[in-house]
Amino acid sequence: MKHQEWTHFLKFLTPFNPRTICLFGLSECHVPIGCQIQDIDGIDIPIGYPLPGIQCLLIDEQGDVISNTNNQSDIGEIHIAGSTLFNCYLDEPERTTNRFVTIQNQVYLKTGDLARYNTKGELIYVGRIDFQMKVHGQRVEPAEIENTIVSWSPTKISNCLVIKAPQNDDLLVAYVVSNDSELNTEEIRSHCNQYLRQYMVPSYFVVIDKFPINANGKIDRKQLPLPSLRLDALTNFPPIEDRLMSELEEKVHRVASFAQQRLWMDEKIRFNDSFNEQISVYNELLIYRLTSTTSLSIDRLRQALTFIIGKHEIFRTAVIYDQDKLIQKILPISNDLFDLETTCVMNGTHLKQIVLNEEINRSLFDLEQGRIFRCHILRQSFNNNDDNNLKQDDIILFNFHHIAIDGSSIMIFINDLRQALTMQASSNNNEDNMTYIDYAQYERLEDWSSARQYWNNVLSTLDNSMDQQNSSMRSGKGYTVTFHLDHGLVINLNRFISQSNLTLFQSTISTMSMRLKNIFDQLFSISSIYQFSLLLPHEVELMRDLNNTFVDYCQIGCIHWDFAYQAHLHPQKVALVLENGSMTYGELLYYAQQVANHLITTCAVQSGQMVCQLIERSFEMVIGMIGIWMSGGVYTPLNLHDPDTQLNACIQQTDAHLILVHQPTHDQFLSQCLSINTDEVIGFAHMNEEITTCIDLVNVTSEHISHIIFTKEHSGLLKAVQLRHRNFISSIRSIHIQPTDTVLHHTSVNFDVHLLEIVGTLIMGGQVILLHPNGNL
Repeated sequence: MKHQEWTHFLKFLTPFNPRTICLFGLSECHVPIGCQIQDIDGIDIPIGYPLPGIQCLLIDEQGDVISNTNNQSDIGEIHIAGSTLFNCYLDEPERTTNRFVTIQNQVYLKTGDLARYNTKGELIYVGRIDFQMKVHGQRVEPAEIENTIVSWSPTKISNCLVIKAPQNDDLLVAYVVSNDSELNTEEIRSHCNQYLRQYMVPSYFVVIDKFPINANGKIDRKQLPLPSLRLDALTNFPPIEDRLMSELEEKVHRVASFAQQRLWMDEKIRFNDSFNEQISVYNELLIYRLTSTTSLSIDRLRQALTFIIGKHEIFRTAVIYDQDKLIQKILPISNDLFDLETTCVMNGTHLKQIVLNEEINRSLFDLEQGRIFRCHILRQSFNNNDDNNLKQDDIILFNFHHIAIDGSSIMIFINDLRQALTMQASSNNNEDNMTYIDYAQYERLEDWSSARQYWNNVLSTLDNSMDQQNSSMRSGKGYTVTFHLDHGLVINLNRFISQSNLTLFQSTISTMSMRLKNIFDQLFSISSIYQFSLLLPHEVELMRDLNNTFVDYCQIGCIHWDFAYQAHLHPQKVALVLENGSMTYGELLYYAQQVANHLITTCAVQSGQMVCQLIERSFEMVIGMIGIWMSGGVYTPLNLHDPDTQLNACIQQTDAHLILVHQPTHDQFLSQCLSINTDEVIGFAHMNEEITTCIDLVNVTSEHISHIIFTKEHSGLLKAVQLRHRNFISSIRSIHIQPTDTVLHHTSVNFDVHLLEIVGTLIMGGQVILLHPNGNL
């Protein structure tokens, strides 16, 4: 849901002063992230923090973990670990393997979703990794552009989609959904120029009344209208301006980037510079060994390297410290900007010495002269080294200074080198519009006032005045609060932490707010009416003795066990509400046991058997869900509104032979599966001792598969996600649904959220209101 849709939706709920909670998750991991939203009017609506028992990492394109104290512009893919992760995809082991990755001996799920941190450390959803684009070599997040366009006038623009232009991959097209056919796109473009980088501003704006939708309910991008070509959008600058700009840049000195300043100062401060030589701790080596199929000459290699240095200004940029600031100066293209050295290698020891010298020699680079790159050719002694052609097993060693290149940009160098060697097009200097020097200037245009204000506020109480001379001796002064815990309490606490997959911080410090809330709640004692019974105490005790069917469940058991426990605690409490009807916990348990008995005795359902259900939103739907679990089956929901071909594909993929239906859907299937009418089963017979005994004999544990959810990829392919009882219960307990909560169920059974709304509420003792089958929000 986009921001404008979200705020529009909340207008209907504002009079009721709701407590707004945002939950995020996939079918593969239930709901691992969530938070209570305080600022509803904010532009960036957070998806929250990892819930208890869940670990979450943001990993960037280089595979590095992004800290929540990093710059807010750092974007990474969400990785989830914890007890709520799914088991596997049904009959797709390769897909399952590709979705998991091990980090620090912990298995994480790659979600494919992108996010960043805000100032509070909350996660802000950015988009899908599938929709990431690169324009002119720069990474572009379509969601950022779309939100900027919609923010121009949320009342006129209801939605927006940004994609690459079919005619040119370096141009962007913005499809704007609006009822105003005379929308002024030039004003939108000016708005984008004000808040976006230049390469992120769409070249075309196409106004449409709605998006085309395919059979899977997703936007059909192939049916979007093609934009009309504009000549001024195809080229950013005329060629003559490019040449004049290049000549001008060679004469103008510019301030170095923050990263270059940090590296330069780090070398000067941390490492010895007494010999007035460059420190080589930041050398980046790239080593190639030639194979028998390689045909390469030294002259051809020199020509290719000259082409790359001419294309990338950073390889001919001098870094000079002048007048208390570090500046960059672009040097003219010349063959003297890099060294090309050739050495004959005698043996393995000699080779190691040469490589070590490249790593630690302080005199290889001169930043002030722009010599930040070199090439060293190592030729084998047994080859004939008189000619210009390189032979098999010869080694090419490229050495860069880290002030000009990093792990990501090395791939750009490799690709350009491969292109130059293949095409032999050193004269084709197709310079990129966006250079590193441009970036260094642009980052200084960003507003850092809020960041400075933040640290000024954080450090305002720090007793470390800059105008006072600090003592060179450590005093050891500080503030300490000490308390002791009983040894037995510590053992029990460690056991609880281990069983719940928590940390010591999560189980102590982070629970203080919850403890205070409980104390405040106890100041007012309110008892719900369902807690009172018309029976006298001795009559209640007599009924429990005559119907002693209570089972002692483990800490994390099965879904139906937790529901049965709630039904025994307060059987008279209303569990379900649909229009003018309602059903108590006791009634729901009674009918679910009736269905479970029929599945076991009549249909011979075994533990782990797939049981599909095609029932509209009703009491029978919830009864069927719990009945399937009580019989030991695996709940597999089917959506009545899906095409018959998709329903049959789901049945074939699960190899299910049994489908639960009710009166409105009993004629829906033409499949060869056995259809069981839930309405007839519920009204057939009453409960007896044989039924409860039959259910008690079912062998199901928390490690068994509880349900299968079918999700669609963007290509339309179905994938079956299998989840255990333990996964679901761990997820529900981390959300902290209260017995006093009332949850509205309106989600389609295609999404695993319908389980959270219904079953998650019931196993925590809450009340569920079922929306009418034809109703929607």
